[in-house]
Amino acid sequence: MHRTRAAANHVLAWREPVSRHLPEGPVTLLDVGAGTGVFATAFADWFDPPAGTPGGSPGDSPVGILAVEPSAAGRAEVPLHPRIRVIDGHPEALPLPAACADLAWLSRITHRTRDLGTLARELHRTMRPGAPLLIREVFPERCARRPLVRFFPECRRVINAYPTLERTRAAFAAAGFRDRALHPVAEWAAADLAHFTGGLRRGSNALLRGLSDEEYARGLCRLRGAAPETPVLDHIDLLVLTR
Repeated sequence: MHRTRAAANHVLAWREPVSRHLPEGPVTLLDVGAGTGVFATAFADWFDPPAGTPGGSPGDSPVGILAVEPSAAGRAEVPLHPRIRVIDGHPEALPLPAACADLAWLSRITHRTRDLGTLARELHRTMRPGAPLLIREVFPERCARRPLVRFFPECRRVINAYPTLERTRAAFAAAGFRDRALHPVAEWAAADLAHFTGGLRRGSNALLRGLSDEEYARGLCRLRGAAPETPVLDHIDLLVLTR
């Protein structure tokens, strides 16, 4: 019996935006930098649920997932699923044949990529003509609505080093991709500000690690003095390109 897990709360907001760009018929979806398989598992469950389950219907198209992840620890955490194939590989050197994917998904990968141009060319090679490329990412010029940035504005020091939207579009255009759409997506961050504050982990969060003790303390004071928010929403962009 394969092991699955429910989609995390923040993942649920992406079901509709991704389904909007899902090609018809059997689909091979390439999840580049899949990590522990949170999105890969969600896609497999959402887009080919067994008939009779919530959200499922006999007409749903089967989706096979190629989950490429360079970290052995990450790959080991991907749940066993009959439609997920876990592959040891780096985003900039995909161990896949040409034109094998009908859709590709990148979640928070471009800001950790050493060479954006190489990544774009590899995706262009492995995707079929006309295939959508969906990029879930935080862009420096569009990060003001993120809760961490609102309450800890010094986090921008780290985010400002991320590729801008303009640079990202240019790198993928040079590889042969066409710009199609940009969707801001509001995803669940916490039930309320108290839970958001309680869930902060400064040691494991790259944005918070870059703060001084004084900057972090000021941010906590802003959180404690803020008007109630229920729920707390994070705002991340979905950049849609076409091969």
